[in-house]
Amino acid sequence: MLVKNRGSLRWAVPFLGAAFLCLILSACSGPYGSRSMYELEEIAYTNHFKCKPHKAGSWQLMGCEKSGENPRDLYVYIEGDGLAWRTTYEISEDPTPRFPTALKIAVANKSKSRVLYLARPGQYVESPGQSENDWTSGRFSEEIIQAYAKLINRMDASNVHLIGYSGGATIALLLESRVLHLRSITTYAGVLDHKLWTAFHDIAPLRKSLNPSDMGTCMLEGIPVIHYTGSADETVPAELVAQFKGLYRGVPRVQFVKINGYAHDSPWDRLPTLAP
Repeated sequence: MLVKNRGSLRWAVPFLGAAFLCLILSACSGPYGSRSMYELEEIAYTNHFKCKPHKAGSWQLMGCEKSGENPRDLYVYIEGDGLAWRTTYEISEDPTPRFPTALKIAVANKSKSRVLYLARPGQYVESPGQSENDWTSGRFSEEIIQAYAKLINRMDASNVHLIGYSGGATIALLLESRVLHLRSITTYAGVLDHKLWTAFHDIAPLRKSLNPSDMGTCMLEGIPVIHYTGSADETVPAELVAQFKGLYRGVPRVQFVKINGYAHDSPWDRLPTLAP
């Protein structure tokens, strides 16, 4: 399989566990992509998760999975945007996150259910034909959302719970009407309306992306939804969360829980990880 290194360099590395990867990657001079791949495998391996890429539409999505005694109950954790931009004006060639926050949240799930972590397009593994649009303006495109939905529905689960971190929260919300047997959505430090988010930070709008608020809040009336937000989060700050809450006013099963002292990269895995 093709594991990403910085830029276009590729490594052919079989998934044989964290110890083996440590030996292989120790020869690297330090590109962040290699260290991030090792970090992912180390967390997964020590928590009995197995990692492999999953075919999803036009993309290969890196996934790490733990089987459970109740395989028809499925918790799906979706990673954040990662390193989409290297600087304010320079798009990253490799959006792999420096640390897989959503995987850490996933491994904290100690239920007997099946648990699946999914990275985002371009993270950890390269896909033929991928482009920078997949992690910039089009990171929440119709095609990407369809790809996630088809992949999750192939898992043939009777009870599906979606959990998203940061930009992964946007993915989770956009999947609401597309995932079969969906029972709940939980988000951590989530971007719940990217139009508000880009306007707040005065950055380029995601013109090629779908936006949850454009789909109407009625879509969330059938399932419980809980959003964990941090009082010290500068990426999704309190002022922006207040605007998010205004969008969902009157939707009884949507909750917002503020965690005092938490920033965007705080240890969200120490909070509740199961369905609301």
